Parts: sequence; C-alpha cells; structure tokens
Amino acid sequence: MKSYSAIPDITFSDREVEVLHLLADGLSNKEIGRKLILSLETIKWYNKGIYSKLGVGSRTKAVSFAKELGLLDGDAFERKISPADDRSNLPVQISSFIGRDRELEELRELLKLARLVTLTGPPGTGKTRLSLELAQRISINYPDGVIFVGLAGVNDPGRVGKAVASELGLVEQPDQLVIEMIQRYLKRRRLLLLLDNFEHVLDAALIVSDLLASAPHLTILVTSREALNLSGEHEYLVPPLSTLDPHLSSSLSELSAVESVLLFTQRAKAVLSTFRLSEDNVGTVAAICLRLDGLPLPIELAAARIKLFNPEQLLARLENRLNVLTGGSRDLPAHQRTLRATIDWSFNLLSEEEKSFFNRLGIFTDGRSIDAVEAICAQGLEIDVIGGLESLLNKSLLIQRDGPGGEPRFFMLETIHEYAHESLLASGEYERIRKLHLQYFLALVEVMEPGYRGEKQLYLLDKTDAEMGNIRSAFYWAIENGNPEAAARFVASIIYFLSYGYHIVEGYQWINQVVGNLDSMSKKTQIRLLAAAGRMSWVNGDLERSRRFRQKGLNLAREGGDRDAEAWALVHLAVDFVMKPERLETAITLCEEGLAIMRDLNDKPGIAQALNILGELLRASGDYGRARTVYEEALAICVETGEVIRQILLKVNLSFVAYRDEKYQLARELVEECLLQWQEIVSKFGVMSWLSYVAGPIGRLGEPERAAQIMSASENLMAEMGFKHHPSDFAEIDLYKSDIKSRLGAAAFEKAWSEGEKLSIEDA
Repeated sequence: MKSYSAIPDITFSDREVEVLHLLADGLSNKEIGRKLILSLETIKWYNKGIYSKLGVGSRTKAVSFAKELGLLDGDAFERKISPADDRSNLPVQISSFIGRDRELEELRELLKLARLVTLTGPPGTGKTRLSLELAQRISINYPDGVIFVGLAGVNDPGRVGKAVASELGLVEQPDQLVIEMIQRYLKRRRLLLLLDNFEHVLDAALIVSDLLASAPHLTILVTSREALNLSGEHEYLVPPLSTLDPHLSSSLSELSAVESVLLFTQRAKAVLSTFRLSEDNVGTVAAICLRLDGLPLPIELAAARIKLFNPEQLLARLENRLNVLTGGSRDLPAHQRTLRATIDWSFNLLSEEEKSFFNRLGIFTDGRSIDAVEAICAQGLEIDVIGGLESLLNKSLLIQRDGPGGEPRFFMLETIHEYAHESLLASGEYERIRKLHLQYFLALVEVMEPGYRGEKQLYLLDKTDAEMGNIRSAFYWAIENGNPEAAARFVASIIYFLSYGYHIVEGYQWINQVVGNLDSMSKKTQIRLLAAAGRMSWVNGDLERSRRFRQKGLNLAREGGDRDAEAWALVHLAVDFVMKPERLETAITLCEEGLAIMRDLNDKPGIAQALNILGELLRASGDYGRARTVYEEALAICVETGEVIRQILLKVNLSFVAYRDEKYQLARELVEECLLQWQEIVSKFGVMSWLSYVAGPIGRLGEPERAAQIMSASENLMAEMGFKHHPSDFAEIDLYKSDIKSRLGAAAFEKAWSEGEKLSIEDA
C-alpha cells in the first residue's frame, strides 16, 4: 500500500497508484484497460475507489486534487512493507476481534496440556475467527510457526493430506505417499497446525492421528461442526457471544458492554458511520442479538442492514422472518436452522435482479475477479456489475480482498457460498451458468499461456494460482460431462504453471485422465496435449514415456505443417537425451534443427528455451566454451522479453561453466544474485536448491567446512519438502560435493555435513 503525509488516513494500492497516474496522463478507461490488460469494468472499479478516497466525483477533480496535493510527484509516496513471518501463514484479519476473553484463556490453558484440541459448534458461532485469534496470540510458543490449512474448498477426504502438504510448501512426488512426506517434515518441528472446517472431511480424521503419532512436538488445533472422535482429542464447544435480555436490564452502560452488542455496534458503524448506541436504541439492539442467539455471523449480517432500517425495523423484520423459517429439518441443530433463517432473510431483502446475481456467484470456487463475474453472472440481467458487487459487499454477503497485482477479488463465507450454490441449483440456471464458467476459464488460460514466458510471467503465475480452484472445477466438470477436449485444452494451457509450481503430481494426474481420449480430439489439441504430456512425464522422471509423447507430437506437427509445434517438439525431444552420453550428438542435432525453425519464426521465448537446452547438451558433452556462448545469448533474450525464471536458470548454468573454467568468484556471484531473485519472488524451491549451487564456489574460495554445511542443509531441506534437482545438474552437484570432501578430508566432511543437516533455511 502507498501512503503520503498530506492526508495520512488515505492509502492507495499499487494498482490504484498506477491507474491514478494514467488518469493524469489523459488516457481513457478503455486505453487504461488495454495498457494494464484489465477489463473496462475493473478500471471503473479502481476509478470509483480512487474517487471515494479523494472525496471527489469525477476524474477531472481526482487528477486536479491529486496534483494539488503533490500526489503525482515521483517521490510523493512512501512504500510501507510489513516484515513477513516466514514461519507462519495465518490469514490477516481486517476487522477487530470482539470479546471472547474467557474462551481465549481457557483454550490457552487447554493447549498447554493437550496436543489435539477441536473447536466445535454450529456454523456462525465464530470458530474460525476464534481459532485465528488464539493462534496469533500463542504463536510465540511455536518456534517453527503456525500453519493454517483451510479445508472449506476440499470436498474429498482423500485430498486433505494434499492440502496440508501444499500449505507446508511440500511438493508431491509420484513415488512417495503424501502423508509420509508430511510426517518426515514435521518430525522434529515445534509447530501448531490449524485445520479449519474439518466437518465435511471427517473420513480423513486418521491423518490427524498419524501426524500426532509421528511428530512428538506437533500440536493440532481443529475447527469442525463435529468432533473427530480420536484418542487424546479435547473437544471445546465454542459458545455464542454473550447476550442480555433487555427486559432484565435497560441500562445503556450495562447493555453496551455485552459482547454481542459490541459486535453489532462496531459492524453497524462500519457501514453507517453516524450510528450510535443510545438509551433509545440499545434495548432494541440487545433484543436483536438475543433473537440471533449471539451468533456472530447472523449478527454481522443484521448489522449490515442498518443502512436500510433502523434497529426497531430490523427487529420487526427479523422477528417475522424467523417465525416463518423456524420449521427447518428437525434433525438440524437449532442454531443451524437459525443461521439458515438469517441468510434466507438477508437473501430476501435483495431485489430479484440481485437474487439472480447472488445465486450465479455461487458457481465460483475460491474467489471471483470482476472480469469473471461480468462474463459469467451478468448475462441477461440489467444489474450493473460494479453496483451489484458493491451492494452484496455492503450487505456482508461478499468479502473483498486484493488478488494478484492488487486487483480486487470477491469471496463468500463458506455457509453463504453453500446457500448461493444451492439456490443456483434450484433456479434452473445451473447448467447454463456452469457452461459460461467453463467457457470463461478456458478462454482465460489460453490467453494467459503465451505470457508465461514474457514480462508478465510472475503476475500470470500468481493469477493462475489464485484461479486454480475455478480452473480445477471447470476441468473436472468438462471430464464429467463428456468434453475431454476442453479438459485437455485446460491442462495444455497451464502446463508451465503446473510443472514449475506445487501442482506437479496433480498435473500428471490430469494428463492421465485425458490422454486416453487423444484420438477424439482435434489435431491442434492433440499436438498441445502431447507436448504437455511429454513435459509432465519428463518432470516426473519418466524419460521414456516423455520421448514417446514428444515423438508422436513431432510427427503430427510435421503432418499438419505446424512449424511452431514442430520446433518445440524437436528441442524438447532433444532434452530427453541429456542423461544419455551416447545420444548427445543426436540430441544436439535435433535441438539445433528446432532452434533454426524458431529463429526463422522469430519466436524469442522459443529461441531462449532452445538455446538453454542446447547449452545443457553442450555442457553434458564437455563443450563448456560453446555452452557459455549459447547461455549468454539466451540470457540476453530473456532480459529483453522479461522472462524472469529462465534468467535465473541461465545464470546458474553460467555459474556451472564459470566453475569449470576455475572462475570461482564469478560462479559464486552469479548464484548469489539468483538467490536474491528467488527470495524476491518467494520461491522456497529456488532458495533451497540454489544453496547447493553456491556451495561449490564457496568451498573453492577457502571455506570448505561452511560449503559442506550449506550443501548438507540444502539437500536435507529439499528432501523434506519433496524437491528434486534438475537431472542435467546432477553432474555439477556430484562435482561440488566431491571437491568439498577432498579439501576437508572424510572425517571433517562428515562432521560438517552432520552439522548442516540441523540448519534451517534461514540459518543456511
């Protein structure tokens, strides 16, 4: 966020600053959208936010006021960055925490005695919020951090382990069980694991037992509507917020101190700044909270209506609505029926257009962008997308958070999302909206694909990660509804993301689900899918399968005259032989053939990739001089195109060549530069693996003991997280290890190696 001293209460996001400058440059909304690759509606959303913060009603006044305050000067903004705690991933809570002092103290004491505590209670009780507040307050007791795992979007108990591994930053490997990876990682760590919304995956409860049994210093805090029924489990029933019958007390001082009333008051002030508790309304507010059983979610929903109704009107409507809706299923807990009634009431306050809009928003998983909402939810409705989103935000039916690039994304609380999804199913629109969802996200991934190798690479990888829930649901819907070609197009489009991120095993599984239907697809899709299948097979170490896929793709590309696909198939087919010395000459010829086509097509990302692969092959064959030349050419191209990740890969390759040339200081400087870049883009894999790459030069520069410790730490941390080195780097890793050992001697090397195994990534 940006801030400035002239008006210290106003903050702008980085994206808002960018839009403000473009407004000042005189660009139209449409021109700004094209420049930032955002929709017109998204630009309008930013404009509205800027106008609101500046207290103006037009772009002319916004620009004029900004200039008057000096906000458009180059040094007018001061960046504020909060230090990140790399050990924990607790979601930042925007609203303040109300009350619960007794519960917090009881839970704090309980966690001193118990290693498994489950917070239970009906939806709307505030289990998640209480658990997050507790975890934040006691995090100092867990030197290895607090890890939050949200399970609301995990519908299959078999995916609970994957969700835990993902939040721990572990990368799945096809030859290892996920639970074993997690157990190995947690074995010696003093860590608090917070598993949120466990009630719909109770069949996975034994995972919790297995983790506690294998990790003696692990503590697990669970939120669930039901207990897990495990040995050693301590169940804590989260009570509602305190309430007080206004008939028993009418004192303003007494009623205003009640937790539920405090919550209502604060949330009401958030939507209507002039709202105040008084002798005249405090009894009514207390009655509202009592009617809602002190449940935080219904209270917040009711408080959001204070812009439309005064407390007396709110109580009257709530009273009538609850009387009508108390006849829910008898096997549901009373509080759950009350919560559903509250959401029904909130839903029925919407206009017919808003109801349809709200229902359609239930099609999403893990967030919605303005672009996606406009494309999927607005068709056939007269409602304005921005106005509709703002209305639902004001009514607490949506939550806004910043997404990649600071762009707004909209989320629903779990219970509200379930309600919207059920309403959509009952509306008769589900199939049509589901098709629009599929079409939108398929078009999105295909538009993003070329950018993975350009200047917007990091932003697009983050955006793909943010949309992964929606992409996944669209992929599986395509599979379930007999559309394997659409599913294949999904996996082919995001293969770069899948193979570089934390989704390697999932990507491999997706490939296997669609490749059997290859012959039913168009030739273009077949070629793209074969390339993706080859890449995922290669990443998973199945080089023979990779070669089969890539050879078939090459044949189809040549048959169809697709020179671009032919070039990529050639260079990727070549890299499959990097571990086969007897085939290196053939591989170099294949790569050079593909490179020539890419040069002819002026495909700069392709040229850079081909040169990188050619350098790997030349390095494997011992031709370090020519390898350095092609690496340097590839690096220059990547600097031009802005492909950050390949720049880092090329720098470490140049470091390997420098080491072979006995230029150890240069080798060290190149890797240290890479380490800084990996830290900037928050890549654990990059930092861990590149520590091994810096160890060799450090050993040669007179610090072999330190080098052994660093390499040991790197290898140990990578094994814990499930990471692997690139196969073409095995020779260099073996060389570095051998050189360090020869300089130290066997005994000293083993001692230093043992010491390195105890280091954290920060220590290393």
